[in-house]
Amino acid sequence: SIVDQRYKNIELIIVNDGSADRTSYLIERFIENKSDEINIKLIEKENGGVSSARNKGLSSATGKYIIFIDSDDTVSPEHVMSLISPLKDLSPNDLVCNSLIDEHQRVKNINLEGCYHLECFEKAYDVLECSNQLGYLHNKIFSRDII
Repeated sequence: SIVDQRYKNIELIIVNDGSADRTSYLIERFIENKSDEINIKLIEKENGGVSSARNKGLSSATGKYIIFIDSDDTVSPEHVMSLISPLKDLSPNDLVCNSLIDEHQRVKNINLEGCYHLECFEKAYDVLECSNQLGYLHNKIFSRDII
């Protein structure tokens, strides 16, 4: 779903965290078919867990903003645009969240769209924690400079 975004200025970094199946082969074939449409990088690494994989991806990122999307996440074609659009009016210390509605019913009808200034982090944290959105990353955008 990430390659079908309306917003096209995307650097997609795929980190294969030690898959022992045909994942790398399938990703390479996918990149061959999509390479003209979107900038995609594949990084191979030994299994080290989600934090290790994210850090490896971050070390290769060149963009100003970062969105983490895991392999089991599905996003709408407007997803990146909905996170990028508010940033033109915000400072680099703002956190932008968009709606999160889990199609698999793990989380139902949570709608916490908004912008939260990190100087008021306690308030933003409380709002996110009460909404069960704190542990989700794919509905947030971060400035690469503050990660």
